[in-house]
Amino acid sequence: MRGFVVVLAGTGGNRVLRLISSLLLTRILFPEAFGLMAIISVVMGGLQMFSDIGIRASIVQSKHGADRDFLNTAWTIQIIRGLILSLICLAIAQPLADFYEEPMLAALMPIMAIGPLMSGFASTKIATADRELRQEKLVAITLITQVLGIIVTVALALWTQSVFALAIGGQINTAMFLLGTHFLLPGPSNRLSWNKVYARELISFGKFVFLSTLSSFILGRSDMAILGVYLSIATLGIFNIGYMVGSLPLQVLKPLSHRVVFPLYSRRPPYENESNRKNMRRVRRLVVAGGLFLTAIFAFLGVFLIDLLFDPRYALAGPIVSTVAFAIVPLIVIEGYEAALLSAGDSRRSFYLKGSTAICQLTFLFAGLTFFGLFGAILAPGIAALTTYPLLVKFVKRYDVWDPIADFSYLAAGLALTMFGCYRNWEDFKPLFDLSSL
Repeated sequence: MRGFVVVLAGTGGNRVLRLISSLLLTRILFPEAFGLMAIISVVMGGLQMFSDIGIRASIVQSKHGADRDFLNTAWTIQIIRGLILSLICLAIAQPLADFYEEPMLAALMPIMAIGPLMSGFASTKIATADRELRQEKLVAITLITQVLGIIVTVALALWTQSVFALAIGGQINTAMFLLGTHFLLPGPSNRLSWNKVYARELISFGKFVFLSTLSSFILGRSDMAILGVYLSIATLGIFNIGYMVGSLPLQVLKPLSHRVVFPLYSRRPPYENESNRKNMRRVRRLVVAGGLFLTAIFAFLGVFLIDLLFDPRYALAGPIVSTVAFAIVPLIVIEGYEAALLSAGDSRRSFYLKGSTAICQLTFLFAGLTFFGLFGAILAPGIAALTTYPLLVKFVKRYDVWDPIADFSYLAAGLALTMFGCYRNWEDFKPLFDLSSL
């Protein structure tokens, strides 16, 4: 319960601060700035995922996760990864600008390349805090540095009136967070070290996590990368704002699942005894119910919230918020199941599931764009999750975590409520069906 309260407070605070930041910055900068940063965030996120070998997850689930030599070996691998990512960012800056025909990207990418290099030096105390469900100080550091980062970014935006304020502000925020975690979190400091046995364990667990995160990129950011080709930069920026607000319930749930449910599954595997099974089922039901409650709110109030909080240039984001809330219902219903697979060290089946879902999502994304415009593209992730649900059931049943009664009842209720919320504002949705107008 302590872990839930702390992580929920941290995640909720993070999203509220992001919303405040967007409200301030959208009044200072032009929509194209957010379109450019949306493209960059897709590229940076993709690079991070393409090189992810699950170091943080390894520390949480490994029996050696508290061993100092294990932590230092993980930290060394992380630094090497960060350096490689930074070099790749520099190498692709000009090709990326040429592909999207946006010269500004060539100047922004070298600034963004600093981020992966700094993140490579992130303290393993962060993962240790998750492993021990002691995240109070980590959450405090996150929120404080985020507030400072927003102040710096807004000041830069007022001064420069340029998209460079977003890029530089993000790097300053990362630097403050990393310094805070190194000096303020409890635990031994990291140093360069290499233990062959531990390195082999980290890489062995991480090879399927690496493949799984390739699929995660498709699941989480492929729409932005593909829509960047179909939409104007300004419309892409508006879509990014709408998606950020509409996906808030899922973005709140994911940290709860990764930082609380995942460690709990590792400590109390449901397949060990009936008590564990009942308690973990109760935990997951609580998480899902909370997420569905939030989706209903955003489905009903999406248009109203955008009209209230943003200026008229972002009006299209309103129906996008409601559509995203409807589309993510299946994703929320299945949230937590992957944590059960990873907690058991089953990164292989986690990859099979994500890879299959990613293929389905890409297929539905292009089909949705072709037949139903932007509206169809937004629905693709939810349809893909429903399509691969039987495979999910096959994998999680072996760990005694499948909860069919909750899944089907939550899915029916969530879809009904969010669909009705979208229907109430249907007139505002019509522009989403015509790509040529966007």
